Amino acid sequence: MQKQSNLLMRLLRLVTSSLSVLFVLLLLAMSAISTCTMRGDFHETTFFVSASPLPKICLLVLIVLALRFLRIPPLCDFCHRLDTDERFLEDTRRKCTLLLFFIAAFWVFVTQPTVISDQSEIQTAAEQINYHDYSCTKPEGYLSRYQHQIGVVLITALIQRIIGRDNYIVFQLLNALMAAFTYYYLSRLAQHMKVRGPVQIGIFVLGILFFPYIFYATFIYPTIPSLLFSLIAFDLAAGHERSPKVASAVLCALSMGLAVLLKQNALIFFIALIIYTILTAWQSRTLHRFLLPVFLIIATFCAVRLPRPFLEAFTHTKLADGISPYAYFAMGVQDGERAPGWYNIYINSVYSESGYSSEAQKEIALKDYTARLAYFKSHPADAVRFFLQKIASEWNNPTFEVFWINEVRGSNIRPATWVNRISRPTGVDFIQKYLNPLQFLILAFALIGLLSQDARLPDFYCLPLLTFVGGFICHIIWEAKCQYTLPYFILLLPYAAHGVSVLHQAACTPFKTLSSLSQSRKVCLALAVCLLLLVTISITRSGYLTGDNAAYVAYLTDVRNSK
Repeated sequence: MQKQSNLLMRLLRLVTSSLSVLFVLLLLAMSAISTCTMRGDFHETTFFVSASPLPKICLLVLIVLALRFLRIPPLCDFCHRLDTDERFLEDTRRKCTLLLFFIAAFWVFVTQPTVISDQSEIQTAAEQINYHDYSCTKPEGYLSRYQHQIGVVLITALIQRIIGRDNYIVFQLLNALMAAFTYYYLSRLAQHMKVRGPVQIGIFVLGILFFPYIFYATFIYPTIPSLLFSLIAFDLAAGHERSPKVASAVLCALSMGLAVLLKQNALIFFIALIIYTILTAWQSRTLHRFLLPVFLIIATFCAVRLPRPFLEAFTHTKLADGISPYAYFAMGVQDGERAPGWYNIYINSVYSESGYSSEAQKEIALKDYTARLAYFKSHPADAVRFFLQKIASEWNNPTFEVFWINEVRGSNIRPATWVNRISRPTGVDFIQKYLNPLQFLILAFALIGLLSQDARLPDFYCLPLLTFVGGFICHIIWEAKCQYTLPYFILLLPYAAHGVSVLHQAACTPFKTLSSLSQSRKVCLALAVCLLLLVTISITRSGYLTGDNAAYVAYLTDVRNSK
C-alpha cells in the first residue's frame, strides 16, 4: 500500500507538471506573437492584435547576459544573507509586504473609483438586508438569481454594520492589505517548496514589476480576499504536513471554507488541496493525518450549503432555485460581442423565460450546450478559432482589465492628470507595451522553472501547479473573463522566480549545467523548444489572434480625436 501511495503521488506530480508545461507553452506562444486589449467602455470588447516576438527574445537574451556577466557585490551579499540567515529572510519578507501595501494603498487613494455592476449589487444587497428590505431575495432579485454571492453579501452586511454604508475606501484599503499579504503567503509557499531565499524575495520583485494584481485593490469584489485565504490554507496545510496538530487542521479548514464562502471559484483551490492532503495522509499511513481532509470537506460543505438556509431564516423568505450552473457552461461556448465565451445576457434571459425555474433553465442550457458542441464537431476549424480566442482573451491581456475597471467607473474624487492619462485607452495602450513583454518573460521564466524541477523538490511543489491546471481547464469550459484568471496567473510567480534562479546558475556555468542534465531532461527540453516553435508558427499562420490590428488602430485614432 505504501508503494501504491508513493506511485499515486509521483503520478500526480507527473501529470500536473506535464499539463502545466503544456499550458504555459501555449500561453507563451500566444504572448510572443500577440496581445489582447479592450475598449475602454461598457462594451468590454476584446481586440486581438499582433505583437512582435523579436524585442521580447532580445530582452530575454539581455537578461541572460546580465545574469552571466553583471556582478554587483552589495546585491550578491544581500542574496547570500537571504540564503543563510532565516531571520533576515523573514524580516525582508515583511518589509516587502509593507512596501506592496503602500503601493496598493497609494493607487487606491489617487483613483478612488466608484462601484458599479456586481460590486454595486453586492453593496446594495448588503445594505438592503441591514435595513430589512428583502427585495433582493425575490425571484427576480440579485441574491435569488446569483446564489453563489450570498456568502459575500452576508459578510459585506456585517462589515457595513461596523463602518457604515458607502464607505468604499475602507473596503479598498482592506483589499490593498490583503493583496500585499497574498505575496507574503506566495513567498511562504516558495519556502515550503524548499527553494532559495532570493527566489522567495524575488516573488515580491515580480509582484511590483507586474502590478495589475496590487492595482486590483480598487475593485471591491472577493477575488483578492478569496485568493489570500486559499493561500493561507495552503500554508497551514504545509505546516500540518510537517507537524500534524488538530489546531492547524482546524485553522486550515476554516481558512479554506472562508475562501469558498467569499467566492465559490475557490472550490478549484479546495479540490487541489483535498487531492494533495488525501495523498499525503495516505502516504503517512497515520490516522490523525486524515483529520485535515475531513475538516476541509466539512468546512467547505458548510460554506457552500449553509448561506442560503441562513439567509432564508434571517429574512423569513423563500428563495427561488437560482440560475442553473449549466447556463454558465452553455454561455461559455457562445460567441458574443465581448469575446468568445464571455458574459452575455443569455443566463438572465433564459432564467426569466423559464419562470425563474432552475430546472427548466437547466434543460434549455443542456440543449443549447449540446447543439453548440455538435456545431464544433462539424466545424473543427471554427472550434479551434473559438477556443484559441477564448483562452487568449482570458490569459493574454496583460492588464487583466485592471485599468478597464477604473475607465468605466468614474471616481469619487477628481483624479490627478497623470491618473486620467494612464487610465485612458491611449494610456493603457502605452502601459500594455510594457506589460506584454513582462508577461512574456514571466511565462518564459515559469517554463524554465517547471522544466528544471526534479525529484529532490518536495511534493508540495505540485500543489499550486495543480490549482493552476484546474483553473486553466475550468475557464476553458466556464464563463470567460481575464479578471477570473488573474489569481491563477499569480500562482506562476514562484515558479518564474525559481526559473530566474535556474537561469542564473545555467548562465554562470553553462557547460557544467548542460553536462549535469540527464538524457531524459535533455529530451524534454528539446521537445519543449520544438513544441513552442510549432505552436507559435501555427497560431501565427491561423491569424486568429492578430486579426484586429486595423480595428484597434482605428479605435485609438477615434479616442485621440475625441479629446
